[in-house]
Amino acid sequence: MPDIYILGPTTGCSNLSCDGTAEAIGVGLMPHGWAALVPMDASAAANRLFDAKDLFGDIVIETSEKLRATQDFDARVAIFETMLVTLMNRQKPGYQAFVSQVNAWLAESTAPDLNDLVALTGLSLRQVQRGCNRYFGSPPKELARKYRALRAAVAMTHGDPDLEEMLVDGFYDQSHVIREIKYFTGMTPRAFAEHPTELNREIAKRIALERQNPLRRSGVIT
Repeated sequence: MPDIYILGPTTGCSNLSCDGTAEAIGVGLMPHGWAALVPMDASAAANRLFDAKDLFGDIVIETSEKLRATQDFDARVAIFETMLVTLMNRQKPGYQAFVSQVNAWLAESTAPDLNDLVALTGLSLRQVQRGCNRYFGSPPKELARKYRALRAAVAMTHGDPDLEEMLVDGFYDQSHVIREIKYFTGMTPRAFAEHPTELNREIAKRIALERQNPLRRSGVIT
């Protein structure tokens, strides 16, 4: 894999490994962040890895050199922020309304209806599917399936009072719940609750935050 890379949206659990000691520095992009930063269709990048230099040019090389030159965490955050702002200024902001509408659609129901998303956006079914592929990397039905599994995992972890209703509405049976959660998180519900990975903890915090206040969403997790 290249030293500086972009990993596209994943449709399942992904694992990276290396020989020896390594230090990884980066950001996780939500759909708003992908649309604001990456000049390519997210569906074309799904489950694929790219050399960031090919997408962004010299700015990522310069940023990498600056990051390697300092061990101070706050300084590294500032270096990353400068690069992100520069890259975001290159893109057009027309994606924002659509991404927000899809996020709201995913958060409002355990089993969101595609017809509701079409009505919410005012677009045709084909336009909605194309937009989801462009910014989220998957068609809307696949997004709903993934978000349903993640919400169920978070609900199980936190003892959500709506858990039983969520499971009845969104899954066929208990084995279906376990399969879906393991597919998208790489862990069984019990392992997710007892020994979550750092990324899974961040996902859980994001979903919990959206359930408490749907208006508070950001494009980048650092």
